[in-house]
Amino acid sequence: MSARQAGLTGVPREGWKEAILEKMEGYGWADNIAIPLESKALPLEDSGRYMNIHYADILQDPYRTVTAEYPFYLKAVDRALQESDGPGSLRVLDVGTGDGRITTHLLAQGCNWIVATDISLTNLRRLQEKLERQKEDLGKVMMVVEDLDRPALPEQSFDLTLAIGVLCCVEPYLSGLEACVRVTRPGGLILTIDPTWLGAALYAIVRHDMEELSQVIETGAKSIDVSLPGAIRVPVLNEQFLLEAHEHFGLERVAVCGIPLFPSLLFGAVKQLKSQTEESLEQLRQLNDKLVQLFPGSWRAMAVLSRKLQG
Repeated sequence: MSARQAGLTGVPREGWKEAILEKMEGYGWADNIAIPLESKALPLEDSGRYMNIHYADILQDPYRTVTAEYPFYLKAVDRALQESDGPGSLRVLDVGTGDGRITTHLLAQGCNWIVATDISLTNLRRLQEKLERQKEDLGKVMMVVEDLDRPALPEQSFDLTLAIGVLCCVEPYLSGLEACVRVTRPGGLILTIDPTWLGAALYAIVRHDMEELSQVIETGAKSIDVSLPGAIRVPVLNEQFLLEAHEHFGLERVAVCGIPLFPSLLFGAVKQLKSQTEESLEQLRQLNDKLVQLFPGSWRAMAVLSRKLQG
């Protein structure tokens, strides 16, 4: 059995990060972040292709105060934790962690063995700053610069693999999901959350953005920020395709849920408002809650939780 095939079996609690790094060919430490050795000679900055997420700025948008969409992501993560053997014993992989929103939630839920990866070194630095404020959490998270196109983590290593809003950025989608399956141990869980075609199309319609709607229809991709001309585009996917992708790798479906469609539609409405009063925002907040209750199966992003079968 090769070192990669051996995964994390037998890795001690003390020195576990170093033990993982030894199994990652061509990797070394740079400011307590694991990076490809070839990158050590380069300035520790990201190229323009990286998605550096400024969540602190995003959360100031009135949309977030109206729709409270983020808790739906956490609800899907918590369902995955409930299906596991308990957060304290889990080896968790947070793929495409961004600035670590999900990783910090995992820590709050009692997880203490987390590998957080991202293609963006800037994002991992933001996560590192957060962890340094809570010294006890710093030892529970290993940060790794990794591209799913060139996966480096050891195979069959994790009890729970989370890929939230990430695989839609991988071309083709199945190669990204395959990488997640490869690093998950038999019996382990995989949670993916990806945007749907319907959500992107209706969001463009609400904004009266016919150019964006045409792009969604003709190219099957949406802008990551329609308010920024030239922003990168990511594929949007059919719900049936997302289910069949998990089946393609022989994964056993555990649960399917989603991020409600209406918060995104109301996001479009908020963006169109010329004036935003506290009264109008409160009205939108109430309408959003009612719409989510009335249409529980209408999703702008689909969450699929599956289990990797033994053998």
